[in-house]
Amino acid sequence: MELPGHESEVSRASDVSCMACHGPDYRKIYQNWKSGSEQRTAAVARQFNETAAALGGAGSTRLADARFNLGLVSRGHGVHNPTYAYALLRKAHTDMNAARRDRGLVPLPSPWRDPPYASPCFACHEGIEGQRGEIFGKAFPHESHVVEGKLECHVCHRTHEEKPEGEIVRFDASACASCHHKPPVRDCVQCHAGVREHTVKSFRGDFDHAMHIDYSEKTCVDWHDLATAAPGIKKELGVEGHEEE
Repeated sequence: MELPGHESEVSRASDVSCMACHGPDYRKIYQNWKSGSEQRTAAVARQFNETAAALGGAGSTRLADARFNLGLVSRGHGVHNPTYAYALLRKAHTDMNAARRDRGLVPLPSPWRDPPYASPCFACHEGIEGQRGEIFGKAFPHESHVVEGKLECHVCHRTHEEKPEGEIVRFDASACASCHHKPPVRDCVQCHAGVREHTVKSFRGDFDHAMHIDYSEKTCVDWHDLATAAPGIKKELGVEGHEEE
């Protein structure tokens, strides 16, 4: 393959090789594909090794199929075709669990969560559900929006042909509140599932969410002011609850 500025020779490809044709913006996609493929391959490999050890020397056609597909992705590097690589890893995981069932072992859960819908955007943004970013000064996990919220890409993003240069999402920060904190408020734990594990600094010191949720007889909306897009703390409630101290 002849590339401008390169002699015709065989050399190891890198992100720069891809960018020679696709441009510098392609590097981020390449890095996401590479890290996503490596993480999924390693996760399936760990489960496969656990299964192979549990089965011992017992022969299994399904386990052999899982080994073949896992090895194909591992040797070929999923970055060359992430959609096909991810499909092979899903099949390897399915065959591995079939082998476990055949031997009376409990199947292992999938080490990743797939979007509940198909989208042409995944042709380039395969694995986006596992990526995190930042928007409006806050951390943004795609998983909770894509997998749990089932929000399709076009809800937040314009197509590449439509969006203005530099735009990330199609609205400002106020639009986030229309889903997250629009009255009537739904069960807060539906989105903030791990909140009981969080201890945060407050004006009274360390605030233990688990203790206050389980024993204070107060709800999240009792403690948080949802009148703004970024809910604040109702300090007067904290003073009232600890006035006997």
